[in-house]
Amino acid sequence: MEAIAFFDLFDRPLVLFDLWQSLKIKIPPGRLAEVLEEDDMPLEKSGPFYFLKGRRGISENIREQAFLSERKEKIARRLAKILRFVNGVRLVAVCNNFYYKKESDIDLFIIIKAGRMWLVRLAITAMAQIMGLRRHGDKIADRVCLSFYITDKDLDLSKIVLREGDPYFYQWFRNLKPIYDDGVYRELYRKNKFFKDNLPNAFIGLPIRSEIKDSFTSLLFKKLNGFWFNGLLGDALERAVKKIQLKKMSYNQETAKDEDDTRVMISDDILKFHENDRREEFRRRLKEKIFNF
Repeated sequence: MEAIAFFDLFDRPLVLFDLWQSLKIKIPPGRLAEVLEEDDMPLEKSGPFYFLKGRRGISENIREQAFLSERKEKIARRLAKILRFVNGVRLVAVCNNFYYKKESDIDLFIIIKAGRMWLVRLAITAMAQIMGLRRHGDKIADRVCLSFYITDKDLDLSKIVLREGDPYFYQWFRNLKPIYDDGVYRELYRKNKFFKDNLPNAFIGLPIRSEIKDSFTSLLFKKLNGFWFNGLLGDALERAVKKIQLKKMSYNQETAKDEDDTRVMISDDILKFHENDRREEFRRRLKEKIFNF
């Protein structure tokens, strides 16, 4: 019921397989199907979809959700095809992808080679801007949001999890969709096995064939632009662009970077800009919904 209630916050019904992966307890899928047939469960079913009683209307939005998801991921793939040419980009994954609306942007989670966070971030931002895909100002719908980067030096995400439980973050991780991956995604899973303690049935970290692979041309281009990204010249450029970007960030008077939480985190190994981080709100609303069962 907690799993179904969580996704109800986003008007999303669940098929049996998704519900099974979202459980906090380990259970065979067949046993779950039996439990769902019990008469005292405050659930309804339409086709393959399960949802809370009185919420049949959300099952009618599935087709639109599928259309929006495909359209927005197609945009993300356009950018990822270009980013694979950037030396230092190791993973581009779509995230926050289970409750799209027409006006939604497209959140990306990006892993960068250690030691080149600031230089590669600048290259990524420039590419997205040139392609007209970067979210900024009032240009939001169908634009990519570049607000979460980590390096392969520190893949452990436990430091961002809310102390009193973080149901949203667990589902965020489970629903990550790599669209470009040079192999680091599997290592990301190995460094975050604590997620299996919270979602023991989830297929997290299984080998996933990313949709976009390196080509001969992209590998050659990365080797050529490695002159700028590696060695002493790369180190000098990294220090210079870091200084410039930190100075620009200091002009933002509304940032939460100095607050004692994980909304905004700025270092050489993690850049997270989520001033409007709603995880606390979702956790509170989930508790209220469960209390009313």
